[in-house]
Amino acid sequence: MTTMGWIVAAFFGIINIAYLINKDNRQKGETEIKECVDVLKRTFETAMEVTPKIDLDALITQVESLSYLRLVKENNIIKSINAFATAASDFKSKSIGQEDFIGAYKDAIDVVYNMRISVIKYLMYILKSK
Repeated sequence: MTTMGWIVAAFFGIINIAYLINKDNRQKGETEIKECVDVLKRTFETAMEVTPKIDLDALITQVESLSYLRLVKENNIIKSINAFATAASDFKSKSIGQEDFIGAYKDAIDVVYNMRISVIKYLMYILKSK
């Protein structure tokens, strides 16, 4: 193979690796966003029920555990997630009204949907974890 052939092969190899890393990052990011939304939605729906079928305290703990997800840490939205968990706990104990709880839910969902998925931070995460 000529030198030009090696250069072309290396170029396409680098492009392929970059594409695969970006694709993996997107899939992981979308999975984490979906997980956050599912937990927030399940907690909200359970709190709004008159007689919940699921223990709300367990769901609040799940909401608090979302702060350990990579995207939540990278986007620094731990405060918003914890604010929703506190609002759910306060709503359960009747410390806040339904409108305040709905507002906390909308804020949390909005913050989660606006999370950014950074390839650079993902590469640093991969290199740091090895």
